[in-house]
Amino acid sequence: MITPNLVIYSYPYISEEKLRPYVPKLKKLESQTNTTISFDFFEQCFNIKGEYQKSCFEVGNIIQTSLLPIFNEQVDKASMTGTYQDVQSMQQNTFKPNLDVINVVGRSLGLEEHADFDDDESYFPVETEEYEQLVVKQFHISPKINDVSDFLIGPPQYNMQLAEYMEIIPDLTNTVCALDSRCIIITGEETCVDDAISRFKALENTYIALSKTSVALCIHNPNPSVNYGLCFCELNSFKHRSLVLRLLKPAQPINSIYVILPVFFNSVTMQYEQPLDFIQLTVSGQRQRYITEQQDNERKQLKEKELNDAFSLCHITLSASSDTRSPSKPIKVENVNKKTKNTNYHRRGNTQKDSIVSDSEASTSLSTTPPSVYEFETFEIPENNTINFPALTPKKAKKTFTPKLLSEKKRVNRVIRIIPHKSSPTTLNIPNTPSLSLADRVKSYNYFTIKNSLTSGLNALRGFKGEIKLSAKIGKVFSANVSPAAKSQVWKYEDIYDIAIKEHGVKPQFSEITTTDSNIIDRMESILPNAPYNKTSIYEFHCSARNSPILPYRNVAVHMNQGVIDVRKVVLREKKTTAVNWICLDRKFDFQLSIATKVLTRCDVKPYTTFIKRISICPITLVMTFEEVPRFLTVRYIFLKDTSRYKIVSSYIVEITRVEQVVIHNVPNSNKLRASPGTGNVWYDFEVRNTENDKVFEVNRDLEIGKEAEWTAEDILKLTDDRILADTIAEYVTNLLYIVEELEKEISK
Repeated sequence: MITPNLVIYSYPYISEEKLRPYVPKLKKLESQTNTTISFDFFEQCFNIKGEYQKSCFEVGNIIQTSLLPIFNEQVDKASMTGTYQDVQSMQQNTFKPNLDVINVVGRSLGLEEHADFDDDESYFPVETEEYEQLVVKQFHISPKINDVSDFLIGPPQYNMQLAEYMEIIPDLTNTVCALDSRCIIITGEETCVDDAISRFKALENTYIALSKTSVALCIHNPNPSVNYGLCFCELNSFKHRSLVLRLLKPAQPINSIYVILPVFFNSVTMQYEQPLDFIQLTVSGQRQRYITEQQDNERKQLKEKELNDAFSLCHITLSASSDTRSPSKPIKVENVNKKTKNTNYHRRGNTQKDSIVSDSEASTSLSTTPPSVYEFETFEIPENNTINFPALTPKKAKKTFTPKLLSEKKRVNRVIRIIPHKSSPTTLNIPNTPSLSLADRVKSYNYFTIKNSLTSGLNALRGFKGEIKLSAKIGKVFSANVSPAAKSQVWKYEDIYDIAIKEHGVKPQFSEITTTDSNIIDRMESILPNAPYNKTSIYEFHCSARNSPILPYRNVAVHMNQGVIDVRKVVLREKKTTAVNWICLDRKFDFQLSIATKVLTRCDVKPYTTFIKRISICPITLVMTFEEVPRFLTVRYIFLKDTSRYKIVSSYIVEITRVEQVVIHNVPNSNKLRASPGTGNVWYDFEVRNTENDKVFEVNRDLEIGKEAEWTAEDILKLTDDRILADTIAEYVTNLLYIVEELEKEISK
């Protein structure tokens, strides 16, 4: 209980002699008001205490109006006299030391007289405590970090305040840290300074790893072939388009999505054959009329140019997804005169008379239809084929000499570039001998791609404080931002990442969900060997919350068990740091190996404890009613996740999760909201993970700031000196490929 009190500071200096005449009056005032009045001569203030605060205010008013004005008269205009202790009183209170001389008989201090003393005499030097010398070192922040201030501020700690590393790390390491632009100057003992530098380095690695997602790509052909290439196919031309659409969001555009298909080389015709999963679109309605108009314009242009008889019979059309600015479909050539001898070849870049179209003429006549993936630099027109799929190494047409004008463009010099990624076989000791088959080279390439990605990703997260998850997910790998140059050729497997992605800007994407069809997920469940050993149901409240009205809102995810109304955990941020997309050619499903992180915070603080008290669930209908926390927490949407876990091999398990976005309604005449499960959009996720890794990653939940966990990437992946053994990578890939193959058999029934 707080005692009523009041403190009044005096402007003039009041000594004991000055206050002594007024002490009786103060005692009388104490008895009248039932208070206690004392004066602190060191702080120069009146301390008033009583039973009621009103009495303290009354006494304070009397002192301010009656007593203090008397002492204020002793202060001069310059406020020099009367505001501090005078010299006489200071001299009286000064301590006078005793200066009496005491004669002590002892040994002389002169060493000259005792220069000939022996070693056995009792002369020992005094041992003094040795202090380590202070050192100054610098820590330079990596240029990969753009915002230094954001790097030096971490997530909220136990006090729900943001972690300021420039204050926390000096306290933990007993050093002094100062920031100078992009350099941190650290002063202290050498061991302490080294500890501080190691902490800043761990925080730097973690920050860089969380700032972006590292994406790698692997391509696997279940049917080994002597020679095959890869091409980008639009989703509208994909044979299993209806199945793939169930893996996409409703608002995601379809025209900008491509699928990588295998293209097999025919040694007889010396051409690449058409992919098996490629289909020709049928157009109708307004799109057909638009294409017809384009065809008429092209016929007029061809007639005006007076092309030879062979090309006058050609019927050039656009496919269904053509566009006037950036058409992405091939040119279709039909009705070719097979009897024409010199017109079975079309070659761009030459000016051969009558039989070859020049660059300028081709660009003029086909200005609205640039070449696509189905039109190559040189190709032979097949006789009985409606779709012309290009070949990289067809029969060569005859070349004729054509004089060129001086005004023409000079040939641009071409430079051979060695891409670091393509030099991985030598740097990673991958055998690069001609004796290896294409399947073995692809296998080694994929293994070391996964190894490099996961190793760097795991080592960078050793200093991460939170939840780490290494898992794999079944889905489909797409490609976006495919330029005309990227889709106009057949690629080798190692060139997809080195050239198509890095140079042409192709962006590989993985489907966020496995499927929306319950029949497909039932078939996936049927291929698993055992029944589920564990089932859980949780609610995820995705909210905008804050714990102080002066702070901005931030997006959080509050996890709550379905059966027990209690906060399980609160996720501040979820980030996928590493992703390895694995494409299974000629298969309906692919998979992705990923490392994901979650930044957690306390769940036993407001506003989460207040919000959980406002939730109620009907045990019969499972309808949930809740109320938001005004000014502190608002609910954006709710997910209900039902997860079934299956054991497959050793410590590997499969998690099939049914995710439903619960519909939220307002309760009439109330501030409450109602969430009704069973009426929202539903999708499914199919994941594979190793439970042994979960135990290792537990230490990162309670990791001290700047410290790194004892585990390494080699421990998690069980890497050895041998190249390809049954390590974690091989086990993951083996299990996932088995699941993909079994899914292919089950869905194809």
